[in-house]
Amino acid sequence: MGFLADGEAMKWAEASKHADYIRKHGIKQFLHLYRRLKSRCNDTFLWGDEVEYIVCKKDEDKKQVRLKLNAHEMLGELERLSTEAQDECGRPQAHFLPEYGGVMLEATPRGPDGGTRGHYFSVGANKKV
Repeated sequence: MGFLADGEAMKWAEASKHADYIRKHGIKQFLHLYRRLKSRCNDTFLWGDEVEYIVCKKDEDKKQVRLKLNAHEMLGELERLSTEAQDECGRPQAHFLPEYGGVMLEATPRGPDGGTRGHYFSVGANKKV
């Protein structure tokens, strides 16, 4: 999904006022990129993976599970753990970002995977913390 900046989602009545602008400029951006990149060929196929987490708190005594509405407060600790869990080259394994609604986090690998068979086997290690 990508990085979501801090902010609040607009109500539909407000957001829908901007729909024509978004459509028009989305098409313009696509055409600009297409024209600029259409002659590229033989690029290395790079790909990535992401995992989105819904953060919950389990109360064993009450036998309840509740959403944590402040999942973003965990980001610092997750980044610290990821930095400690380095790969064989000394790079942190994953990068954590806030996701929609304050109850979700996203984990992505620190860098893209490539097209060799070895990259297909590294996906799990990229998510390990």
